Amino acid sequence: MIGNNDYLLLSRYDQALIGAPSIVRLFHYAYIPDVDRLRYTFQAALERFPRLATKIVNTGEGFRLAPLPLLPSVTLRGPLEWTLDQFSSEQLPQFINNLETLPGRPVLIASLTPVSRGAVLAISMSHSAGDGSSLNQFQKCWGELFAEAGSHFTVRATVDPVVGSGAKHSVCGQHSLGAEAIHRLNYLRQMKRNLRVMKLDARFLDVLRKSLSTSDLVPTLNEALTAFLVHRYGQQLLDCALGVRLRMPVDVRGIDARIGPSFVGNGFLEAVVPLDRLEDDRAAARRTIRLIRTAVKQVRDLGYVASSIKSVDGHAYLDQSELPPFEPKTDIVSTNLSQLTFNRVDFGGGPPVGYRCMLPAPAGILIGPAADGVQVHFASERDDLRIGERERSDIWDGGDDAVAGTERSVSATRSVGEG
Repeated sequence: MIGNNDYLLLSRYDQALIGAPSIVRLFHYAYIPDVDRLRYTFQAALERFPRLATKIVNTGEGFRLAPLPLLPSVTLRGPLEWTLDQFSSEQLPQFINNLETLPGRPVLIASLTPVSRGAVLAISMSHSAGDGSSLNQFQKCWGELFAEAGSHFTVRATVDPVVGSGAKHSVCGQHSLGAEAIHRLNYLRQMKRNLRVMKLDARFLDVLRKSLSTSDLVPTLNEALTAFLVHRYGQQLLDCALGVRLRMPVDVRGIDARIGPSFVGNGFLEAVVPLDRLEDDRAAARRTIRLIRTAVKQVRDLGYVASSIKSVDGHAYLDQSELPPFEPKTDIVSTNLSQLTFNRVDFGGGPPVGYRCMLPAPAGILIGPAADGVQVHFASERDDLRIGERERSDIWDGGDDAVAGTERSVSATRSVGEG
């Protein structure tokens, strides 16, 4: 653990995320894990991830991460009559607190809610402390420690009282925010949030790549899928979109010795791809694929990576100060987490039967892992999203007949407010 008087650096990018929504994941297990064992191993995992055993404080010279005097435990919430297909992100406060990144709160919390068929394990992590890869590392470690604890677990963790399922989150910490962060926080709280989820199987993805290939360019799966999703659904997400802000395809872990494969923090660079046309057609998608490849190649260049990694007091962080600032009214954020393993973490009775990822951006696409393919999460402020309908998922006219008629497995969620 870090010492009680130590502070961990927050980069300019980390601090820009203060007042923004936290990274929130909900995992539906078909069973109820051993609560004491879950709590004990949660705290044991935090011991191995000191950056996540902190809270954000304002030192007067900027925001920093300060160690918590006591490690948080997994909160046990009251039971709910609920199934995953009923989920609405308006229900988030019933499962987890800390939906926003604010000073004074633990940057990582977890809660367990018994439901009709098993339990929901909810996790909230401040985006200022780390990204999706950081949370994935923590979850993997937590699951391994849970398994190592054995079926005859006897160590008792500190028992918290059961809290009601409708508990409200605290608003502590807002008074220490700057004017810009308060403005961002209020904007996001007022923002309407509609979410949709769909499943695309491996067969569809294989045909998609073939459909978008040309004699001189064979797209990667990420290039093809991102272009397809943006052009098929971009106008529904944000009808005035001018660009796609890519995250995770330029994960820099392992590229530079200062940010190794196990780096915990925000370890990605962004690439901004301009959109001149959002038409739902193959030619426009192929042009976007070329733009994606060019932008990602530039950001992945070792010289560019080296120039973006700074060191202060022995701490490495990323700085893309030359990148245009995020514009929620015109930017679609695309994040690819499909190579992560958070959907396979086992707490004694098998991996989760389903999960939901909350997107912090007003208009965004998050590609998550699935057993056979990917699970795609969409976010938009618009009320008329048609992504949740069961429809033919033909790629475009003239596409492979193997795709025509294939149906997606989809579900819809809706949220108003912070989400």
